[in-house]
Amino acid sequence: MELRMQLSDRRLGRRRPREAGLYRRQRSHVDGEGGIALFTTLLVIVLAAVVIAAAVEASMSVTRTATADYFGTRVFYAAEAGAEAALSQIETALQNDGVVDSTELADIVAPALDGFTFEELAVVKDGPQITETLSDGPFSGMYSLTQNFTITSRVTDRMNNHGAVVLGAKGQAIPIFQFAIFFEGNLEDYAGSRKDHLGRVHTNGDFFLAASDLHFHSLVTTPGEIHRDGMFSHQALGDIGIWIKDKSGNDVQLTFDSEDTPDPDQFKAKSHTDFDDRLRTAAYAVDSLRLPLPAGVLPHALVEPRDPATDGPAERAVKFAWKADMHVTVDLGTHQDKNAVCGGSPPAGAPSLLPTITIERPLGGASPDDVTKCQIFDFRWEQWYDNGHEGWLDVMNIDVAQLMSWINNTGETAEIIYVEFKEAPVTNPGTTDPHNDGTRNDDIYFPVLRLRNGAQLPGPLTVGSEYPMWIQGDYNTINWQPASVFADRIGTLSNTWDDADAQTDYNNPSLGCRDAGDSRCNRATHTDQYAAVITGVGEGNVGCYHEDPGCSLPPNGGTGWWRLAENWNVCGSRCVMKIVGSFVALYAPQRADSMGGTGNGAYVRPVRDWSFDNRFEFADSLPPGTPVVGQVFRAAFRESY
Repeated sequence: MELRMQLSDRRLGRRRPREAGLYRRQRSHVDGEGGIALFTTLLVIVLAAVVIAAAVEASMSVTRTATADYFGTRVFYAAEAGAEAALSQIETALQNDGVVDSTELADIVAPALDGFTFEELAVVKDGPQITETLSDGPFSGMYSLTQNFTITSRVTDRMNNHGAVVLGAKGQAIPIFQFAIFFEGNLEDYAGSRKDHLGRVHTNGDFFLAASDLHFHSLVTTPGEIHRDGMFSHQALGDIGIWIKDKSGNDVQLTFDSEDTPDPDQFKAKSHTDFDDRLRTAAYAVDSLRLPLPAGVLPHALVEPRDPATDGPAERAVKFAWKADMHVTVDLGTHQDKNAVCGGSPPAGAPSLLPTITIERPLGGASPDDVTKCQIFDFRWEQWYDNGHEGWLDVMNIDVAQLMSWINNTGETAEIIYVEFKEAPVTNPGTTDPHNDGTRNDDIYFPVLRLRNGAQLPGPLTVGSEYPMWIQGDYNTINWQPASVFADRIGTLSNTWDDADAQTDYNNPSLGCRDAGDSRCNRATHTDQYAAVITGVGEGNVGCYHEDPGCSLPPNGGTGWWRLAENWNVCGSRCVMKIVGSFVALYAPQRADSMGGTGNGAYVRPVRDWSFDNRFEFADSLPPGTPVVGQVFRAAFRESY
């Protein structure tokens, strides 16, 4: 019975008390594991919350830092923009005469930046201006007028964030008359006999050397290519060759060019081996050298009249008309009795009616009285016939000897003289141009400037106009002075030139000779002229004249640098025309694309003795108003606090 009950209890799952205790102990163990799991879960949740909170805080901190960095970066770049604006204004001021004075520094203004206020934008010169030789870059070997500056720019924004930079800058003004020849476009040298270039030669275009005996004594540079043939004929001239001196002064023949040696490395290797790198092209990454004019403003602006309405700081810094300390205006459209113009004492032979001539002294100083004015500035209508232009020339003579006498007697000065011609609409040739009745020529006006009696200058002197210029006789040969001339085009008249012998009109041959070999024509004599020259030249030839074998003319009709109007073949073989200076051609002629010329025996060429005046290699010997190629760059930079 008991046995059956035990069996029954087992079948029913009943346990004895001992087994039941064991069961309770097992349940307690399971409950403990559940508590641990719960605790662990809670701990993980707490830790996750902490991590999330830390992440949120970190994110907020990063955001705050990023925001602070953002505004800090903004004010930093605003301060840097102010320093860059100052650099630009220094560069503009540098173009005037290579010197940035205290007034120009005081006129430097901060840029307008929305949301920022410039607490300070100051530029201080660090020491005096120095002359230094440049050791690298496109101007290597030349000297510059160098000035060091410190620029401080401090800015705040609307949230009172501060930013400041201190910039060290170096301003270099490189006088352009350091070049023996400086050409703006493609340059062709087409000499049929020996020619020596004593100074540095640079063209901003390609260089075509179609010469038979051409010698370069200094560095030749172009950002383009060099060719051993003509630009238009594509032919070489003779077989004597082209020679470039190495650093030791040895003549080395040029046996390669950019066409047969197009690889830059090979070109550089040959130039280095043959000439010590004294021939540099695009293979050397040579830069173009240009006047600092705004985009769209052509280099001819250098010689054009001032225009207060449109000329900005760059034009004012470059134009000779703004640099002039004596500005002469010749109004061809208004006429006055010669006695009224000249104070009752007109020069002998003066026409009865003269254009209105006014003199301004923009930089201070007195003007000549009316009598002296007419002695210095002697105007003549249709003074001689220009066979090249095929027209009569209205001539404004500047008598340099009379100018010097006035300066010596009054103590006044005149270093840059600019002559502006104002033309008027032609309505009646008989009244608009008093000496043109329509029978001589249909060109009512053709004004030119002529310098006379200039063997001795009153001091450093620069003279010019946007119209053509003739220089008559020896110039600057006594007590040499730094001098320059500039014009749309320039020509030489010898010491024996006579206006009366230049009355040949194609429409009226009886007025004078038509053949340069005729005894009635002007017969030149040896003439010396010393001056730096800025003139217009048709793209192409540096020395091409019609008589030279193989001379080819550019499509626009321009020929060489210099215009002539006489028979120079009267000195045994030929007379010598000597010009010593610097020859700069920055633009094509705008007023006289054919002044002088050779038509119908206009001239017979001289022996051209042209050379570089090495006195221009010294800064204290530069002519007044010498144009400079300016560059300003960072020398040091740091953020300030």
